Amino acid sequence: MTRLDLQARLVDLASSFVGITEEGRDNDGEMVRMFQATLGTVDREPWCLAFVMYCVMELDRRFKSQTILYPTESSQILWLKTPQVARVMFPEPGAIAIWTNYINGKPTSRGHVGIVKSIGPDGFMDTVEGNTKMPNTRAMDGVLFRRRHALPMATGDFRLTGFLLPFPG
Repeated sequence: MTRLDLQARLVDLASSFVGITEEGRDNDGEMVRMFQATLGTVDREPWCLAFVMYCVMELDRRFKSQTILYPTESSQILWLKTPQVARVMFPEPGAIAIWTNYINGKPTSRGHVGIVKSIGPDGFMDTVEGNTKMPNTRAMDGVLFRRRHALPMATGDFRLTGFLLPFPG
């Protein structure tokens, strides 16, 4: 199976979880704990990357593939420790989008991840993300489709860092 086939299946698998939400309190619920257990931690931690890694590792299991993503729950460590060959600056379906949180113009150790679903001609991409909610809502976080700017921005508190291809080419 090619890298592009695996990435297409990654989008399909991640999309099948859209609608799953936290239960009872932040970063909790049966499905959230299942995602978190992928990397061995079930302790009400933020779970955006646990969701992505669950989907990637499930494909590895099903198709005997081998992800090149560094196994971590930290989006920033994922970016830094995944081999450089996986990094790309332009999105493609099935790539992992990495964002960094900034405070007062300085990067923090916190961030967010999502799986690119599609890229539009308008400079935006559609993603599948865990541990997210639609802006201006009080709903519990969940797995949702989001629409985000597809180019790295130099300003703001939430900046796109780049993209990782999860499977070797």
